[in-house]
Amino acid sequence: MSTAFERFDHGPVTFYRVTRKVPGNRPMRVGIYVVDGVMIDTGPQRSREAVAAILQEESIQQVLLTHHHEDHLGNAAFVARETGARPWIHPVGQPLAAKPERLPLYRRLYWGQHSAVDTQPLGDTFETDNYCFRVIHTPGHAPDHIVLHEESQEWLFGGDLYLTDRVERAFAYEDISLLIESIRSALAIPDCELFCQHTGRHMSHQHQIGKKLDRLLGLRNKAIVHLEEGRSIREIASALGIPDKAHKWISGGEWSSEHLVRGLLRDADRLD
Repeated sequence: MSTAFERFDHGPVTFYRVTRKVPGNRPMRVGIYVVDGVMIDTGPQRSREAVAAILQEESIQQVLLTHHHEDHLGNAAFVARETGARPWIHPVGQPLAAKPERLPLYRRLYWGQHSAVDTQPLGDTFETDNYCFRVIHTPGHAPDHIVLHEESQEWLFGGDLYLTDRVERAFAYEDISLLIESIRSALAIPDCELFCQHTGRHMSHQHQIGKKLDRLLGLRNKAIVHLEEGRSIREIASALGIPDKAHKWISGGEWSSEHLVRGLLRDADRLD
């Protein structure tokens, strides 16, 4: 495995992207944003050298975590020690950050096992020297997931809410109904630049996140038809044309199209 590190400047917002390259698999990318002295997410533990380099470039006054997953919180304890900044996270995420679960092997190999970190709870707003962010709880992908809306700048820091509009799989722990509800709440915000934690900047969050919602609802409608025809969850996933064997094998079944199908059918009240 190898790690690449890139910097992208978007006016007052800087995006640092870390790419993990694994032979035989597509690259895995995750990012860290720095704006007005705030580090938004800290990247995975295996990007420690890159994060140390960021700390040499930037004067970090505060640390904010969009959620507790290892590719976002992985260096939080390290950054806290280096800067003296106690990270902020949604209150639901505090116990998850303080007592991290033992990760499956493939996630430890990709991102690394993160350490416990002491955090402080986010409220409804988060202020920096020059900006004021509205903190919006958007569970589904994770129970503590949040997005940050800066109305005056027309910015939306989306964490993992967007990722891609080409939704094909879900993790076993994801709640698809809550995710759909969270996407709809984000679409109620006037159009903003979207700063996605994995894919970088997009000029219109309404366009990008709207495409994701359309994709989810389209798959849900197709899944309902296949269910009414008597197909099993596995057969429905196959009928939707989503190749899945490699992903299920690598993740030990944690990440698959079958989890997505189940979640969509639960959202439609077709499964318990």
